[in-house]
Amino acid sequence: MKTLMVIKNILPMLSAIQQGGAFSEPVRLIASNWAKDLTVSAKDDQIDISDVIKTIEAISAADDFENQQDEMYSAIALLDQLLEDIPAGKTKPLPHEAEGIEALKPRINDSILKAIDSYSLNPDAMENMRKDAAALNAAVLGAYAEGSEELSNADMAYDLIDRSIACNFHQRRQNLLQAREYITRIAA
Repeated sequence: MKTLMVIKNILPMLSAIQQGGAFSEPVRLIASNWAKDLTVSAKDDQIDISDVIKTIEAISAADDFENQQDEMYSAIALLDQLLEDIPAGKTKPLPHEAEGIEALKPRINDSILKAIDSYSLNPDAMENMRKDAAALNAAVLGAYAEGSEELSNADMAYDLIDRSIACNFHQRRQNLLQAREYITRIAA
């Protein structure tokens, strides 16, 4: 995990600075870089360590000895805890950002193209397609007014995809082709 490597690079230097017993102007710039590194690595590892990042950022904002020492002490304690929590899987997952219409439309179309001519139903693929159609419906609901044509198209596409899960091959193919038509009508 990238975050563990970043933490292992930060801790020795942060501990040494904190034990120096004096206000450190350079640590303000260094802490800002550490916060950026932790943000990138946590995003790559899909974990939420926002409280630690805020504490590291507070080090860079501290303008007197006592505040800087308090923030460094808190950061060291939090980073030490993460060294145990990350390998044990005790960290919170990164909150999922809602995907937009432009990201969902091509993915659903690709899924439909793969499922249209498949005689054997892949339950996981169909369930993922249904989840993507529900996410598209939510994205359209957030972007367009109630009663709009786009919302109606998204509703119809979701309904057809949802119903196609329990259909035979020919009915599923017809439903998915219709759903694809409704999806292409949704403007971004």
